[in-house]
Amino acid sequence: MASRRMIDPGFWKSKAVAGCTPFERLLYLGMVSLADDQGRMLCHPAAIRSCLFPYDDIPLDDMARAIQSLYGRGFILIYDADGRPALQVVDWWDWQRPRWARPSRFAAPEGWQDRICFCAGTKVTRINWPVSADTIWRQIRRAIFKRDSHTCRYCGARAQHVDHIVPRSQGGSDELDNLVASCARCNLSKGGRTPEQAGMELI
Repeated sequence: MASRRMIDPGFWKSKAVAGCTPFERLLYLGMVSLADDQGRMLCHPAAIRSCLFPYDDIPLDDMARAIQSLYGRGFILIYDADGRPALQVVDWWDWQRPRWARPSRFAAPEGWQDRICFCAGTKVTRINWPVSADTIWRQIRRAIFKRDSHTCRYCGARAQHVDHIVPRSQGGSDELDNLVASCARCNLSKGGRTPEQAGMELI
């Protein structure tokens, strides 16, 4: 299922949008809402109609013409993705600012660079992800608190901090398997030591 998408108010004032019919504008916004995290989806008029207009008897020829019009105006790319017709929303990364973006099940169009950021188990994967170090650390903290249920891994109390098992000062990394949720007391008590050095155990 697609995530929530952003529609910038500037969309409505775009000169390119002004040349579209009202139905084409609605269709394009529907594509944005249906597309996966990389801005792609199956380019099949009947499938798109069933998702966007389930209560409307819109002729498939009208759907196909509107899709081709959006393609001709540069809103979307239509291409072959391993034998399947796919479409790519062209300005996807100009409008969307997701927190996480998983890989697409459709191969990328030629020359297209995906932006990927997702958490799987204890690892956060980022490819071409233009975010600040602060944003990355906030994402890591959220992932750790969620994984550890906001519970201190040293004493079981409510966690307010994220602790490096092997401290950075001793060569510890920011990978999720070196991070645990920690309460303020345990975080302060452990300091810049490993659990073994501090006489503490992970639970």
